[in-house]
Amino acid sequence: MTDRDDINQKDGNRTSKILWYLYWIFILLSIVLIGWTIYLKTIWTPDPATIGFFRPKKEKNIIKPERGTIIDHNGKILAITTPIYDIYMDCAVQKPNYTGKSEKEKKELRENEEKWQASARELAQALPEVLSKDGKDAAYYTDLILKGREKNLRYVTISKKVDHPTYKKLQELPLFNKGKYAGGIIADTLDPRQYPYEGLARSVIGYVRKQEDIEKARRRGIESKFDYELHGTPGLEWLRVTDNKTKIHDNDSSAIPVVNGSDIRSTIDINIQDVADKALRTRLEANDDIDGGCLILMEVETGAIRAMVNLTRGRDGKLGENYNLAIARAGEPGSIIKTATLMTLLEDGKVNLNTKIKSALKFLGDGNRVKVSVRFRGREMAHTNLGEKLLMDFADACAECATMEKNPKLEGRFMAIFLAPKNSK
Repeated sequence: MTDRDDINQKDGNRTSKILWYLYWIFILLSIVLIGWTIYLKTIWTPDPATIGFFRPKKEKNIIKPERGTIIDHNGKILAITTPIYDIYMDCAVQKPNYTGKSEKEKKELRENEEKWQASARELAQALPEVLSKDGKDAAYYTDLILKGREKNLRYVTISKKVDHPTYKKLQELPLFNKGKYAGGIIADTLDPRQYPYEGLARSVIGYVRKQEDIEKARRRGIESKFDYELHGTPGLEWLRVTDNKTKIHDNDSSAIPVVNGSDIRSTIDINIQDVADKALRTRLEANDDIDGGCLILMEVETGAIRAMVNLTRGRDGKLGENYNLAIARAGEPGSIIKTATLMTLLEDGKVNLNTKIKSALKFLGDGNRVKVSVRFRGREMAHTNLGEKLLMDFADACAECATMEKNPKLEGRFMAIFLAPKNSK
C-alpha cells in the first residue's frame, strides 16, 4: 500500500507541476499578446510599400459639370450640350477557358457559354428595333456578335452617335442589362455642343464643339467670353474597386460636389435675327464687290440688341458669320476717314498708283485721315505679302505730310493702314 500511495503522490505532484508550468506559460503569452496589441495600436506603423496590398484600391473620378445653356430673349435655345454615345461590345466577356479543367467543370462552362450565346441572339433580335436609324437587321447583329466572340474581339462597334434615350433602351436589352463586365456593353460618352439654329448668329453666340476645345477657340462670342459661368466647377469623388471589379462610391473618402454651369439669356431675338440675316444676305449676294456687311438692330425703348448680323465672304466666296465685324472693324466715332482702295483698281487698269497717292495727299492736306486698303480675291490670299509691300510703298510716298498709325493688318480678305496728317493732334 505504501508503494502505491507513493506512486499516486508522485503522479499528483507531476500533474500539479505541469499545470503550474502551463499556467505561467499562458500568463506570459497573455502579457506578450497585450504588449503586442499596445505596440500595434500606439507605436507600429505599416510599411507604405505593402499597405496597398491589404486595402481596397481607390480611383479618383473627376465629375464633369454640365455646361450651361444659351437662350435668346424669348427663351429659345441657342446652344445646349446633350450627351451622345458611341456603343461598342466586348464580345469576349466571360468567355470560358477550358485549359486544365476537369470534365465536370468543362461541362458547366459549356452550359454557361450556350446560355451566353442564346442571350446574344436575343440581343441581336432586339437591336434592329432600338437602332432603327442604322438600318441593320437581326442577322447582321447575330453574325457581328458571334464572329466577334469567335475571334475574341473586345471592341466591336454596335452603333455611333446614339442619343441618351436610345442608350437607356439599350441598357434594358438581354445581355446588355448585365452591364459591362457580364454583358459586354461599352459606351464612350461624347458631349458635343448643339446649335439648333446652326450658323445663325454664330459670331454672337460663338462656337465650341466640346469643352476641351474652348482654350483653342477664338476669343469671341458668348461661348468664349462667358466660359467661366457656362462651364461650372468640376466635382471629385473616390471610387472603391470591389472583388468583382465593379466600382462603388467610397463613403470614407472626401468628395467635392459638382457645380453645373449657369444658363445665359441673351438679348438677341432669334426670329428677328433670322429676318435680319436674310435681308443682309440678299443685299450682299446681289453685289459681289462687297466683301461683307454688318447689321445691328437695337430696341430703342430699352437699348437691347435684338439682332446682330455679321456676314463676310470666305475663301470660297460664300457668305458666313466668320467674325464680328461690329467689333473688328469699328472706327472712331465722328472721325473723317477717306478711303483709298488699291489692288483691284490697279489690276483693272482704271487708275495707277500715282493717281491714288495724289488723292491721298490732297485729303491729308485738308486735315483728313486716310484709310488705304487692299482687297484680295481668290488665290491672292496666298500672296498677302505683295499687298503689304504695296501699302508700305504707299505710306512711304506720303511720308512727308503723313504718319502711319498702325502697321498693315489683315482682316478677312482686306489689309489696311491708316494715315494721319502730321500736323493733326
